Amino acid sequence: MGMLALEDVNRLASQVPQLEEFFAYLRAQRYGLDGISALLKLDDAPDVLLARSAYYSFLCRDELESNASTLSVLARLFFFSIRVPVKVARAALRAAVYKIIEDAGLARPGSAELLEGAVTISEMRSTYFISDQLFTNLGNEGFIPSMADDVTMPAHASSLELFDRLEQDDHLRSFLDLGCGTGCQSILTAARYDRRKGIDLFARSPAFARVNAALAGVDCEYVNGDIFTFEDGQKYDHIAWNTPGIHGLSGPPLARLIDSRLDLLMSIEGVCQLSGIFALSSPRATVSEYFRATLAHADRWKISDRVVEGSPFGLSAENITTGKFPRLSYLITNPQEKGPLLGRLRAAKVSKVVVAVASFKRAP
Repeated sequence: MGMLALEDVNRLASQVPQLEEFFAYLRAQRYGLDGISALLKLDDAPDVLLARSAYYSFLCRDELESNASTLSVLARLFFFSIRVPVKVARAALRAAVYKIIEDAGLARPGSAELLEGAVTISEMRSTYFISDQLFTNLGNEGFIPSMADDVTMPAHASSLELFDRLEQDDHLRSFLDLGCGTGCQSILTAARYDRRKGIDLFARSPAFARVNAALAGVDCEYVNGDIFTFEDGQKYDHIAWNTPGIHGLSGPPLARLIDSRLDLLMSIEGVCQLSGIFALSSPRATVSEYFRATLAHADRWKISDRVVEGSPFGLSAENITTGKFPRLSYLITNPQEKGPLLGRLRAAKVSKVVVAVASFKRAP
């Protein structure tokens, strides 16, 4: 079926009352990380679902399809991207809810009388976020990944790693959410700030974020633009970005953002926090040292970092040397990806991979 068209994502903003009714129904059915984890009797912590939805979609497909409960049907449609027979969906879902789903385009009948989810609905810290689906699980026919460059990713385990480490200080009164995606950072922290704004390179993300903010009762402006050229004449006390890629191997040029944009965007007493995965060249190397070595004007900044100990996105020197990844490594989505990643890490003489939130304040 593919992703919702951009105009359909924008149209969701006019259907907030119906979506609020649908979200109330989701809560009543215990739709969320805890409820889905309990449904599947998982031994792992519920948060693992945020990063391993494809893995559990594959692992638990038969179990989910043998369960005709309302929660199972909702989880298949909107979390695990598994098609559901229309008859099963109609029997499990309240008629008014089924109509909301159809009218809003959240799910649509596909081939062979199967209902297909068109969006992912993730729960993070008791708040729902609507986004694109990253794949469709067709069972024996395999997985169909989303190939679009502008896909809006669901709220993710890495989103939590940044959110849990954002600075909280009464003097930080404005917030700029770089690469806003679903808007999860600016929405979940909204009560801390008087002024909020999010920006993303792809128009789909601000569109989804506006809908998510409206459903959460949050006043935040979301715009489409390039982080590396964005300027609105205002400065922000708190800037945050959950950065993509593995820095040291790939990913956006973070040094360019700090060197050329931070003075324009950040207030005098402000802080910029960048969360990311960093490939470091020695066992004792730190993320702060990584930035001091790559910035043109490192002396302008007071740099600190907080490593996310035990992050499933990290690798120790032993992991890289032996090729044995942690059981729940989030760096790969299937075993075939491990060999190429190890080859890149070893070719670049990477000693370890760490996840950290780096903070930048103006030097005294």
